[in-house]
Order: sequence, then structure tokens, then C-alpha cells
Amino acid sequence: MTIHDFDIYVDAFKDENNIEITSTDDGTDIADTDALYVYLYNNGVTRQAVQADLDEGCDSPYIDGYLTYLDDLDKPSETPSKSLDDYEVAEDGEVIIDDWSSLVGGGSDSDVSVGSSGMVDGSQDLHDAVKSGEAQRTLEEIQSRHPDIDM
Repeated sequence: MTIHDFDIYVDAFKDENNIEITSTDDGTDIADTDALYVYLYNNGVTRQAVQADLDEGCDSPYIDGYLTYLDDLDKPSETPSKSLDDYEVAEDGEVIIDDWSSLVGGGSDSDVSVGSSGMVDGSQDLHDAVKSGEAQRTLEEIQSRHPDIDM
């Protein structure tokens, strides 16, 4: 009986999860196969490696499920996404975005406005600090305490 790399990874998963390793596993030893598939994926088990094991006669009861898992990862998202080409560009080169919700994962434009209402515009404070010399003094103070920082 040939031991394939896929079988070795499945056995490692079983070992790490305190599942008895048997030679008679018919696909029912691992209750949470999604956890197995994530484990295999995170451990670098590629479609090419699985195909090579299949070509060599690997008959693991989990191999077809893992290939389906990989297929599902390759499918495009159900949510259409826009590229910058889909937006209007003003004469000054600024991109005009009329639907912010498409960029932040759904909802509505009002959700985006409410979500940004807590943001503070500190540009005037920065301008005032630079103009008064406070920013330079703060920078020099930081440099004196941390001479190893390159500024």
C-alpha cells in the first residue's frame, strides 16, 4: 500500500485534533471536513500536489471534497466589484464616486456618512502648529529622546 502526501497531511490533521488514525477511514472519521480543508490549504497542499497523488492512485475519501473546496476558493465573488475604470473622472483628475457603499462593503451612502461622522479634521491644528513653531519644537524633543530615529 502506497502512502501519499495527501494521506500524510490528513493523518497529521487527525493527530493534531486527537482523532484516531485508522486504515479503514471511509470518510467519516473527521466530522468537520471544512476544518480539514482549511488545514490542508494553510499547510500548502496545492491542487497540483493533490492531482499528482490522484494520478498515483490515492483514494482518500477526503480528496474529492478538498478539490471541491479549492474550486470554491477559485470562484469569483458573487458581489460584483468596480474598478477605477468604472468611475467618472473629473477634469482635474479626481475620481468621482457617487456610490460609496460599493467601496465599503454594502449598505447605503448614509451608512458611510454616519460612519465617518466621528472623524476629526486636524489640518488646521497642524497648520497652526507649524506656523507657531510648536511642531518643530516637538520634533526636536522627540529627536533628543530618540536619537536613533531617522527623520
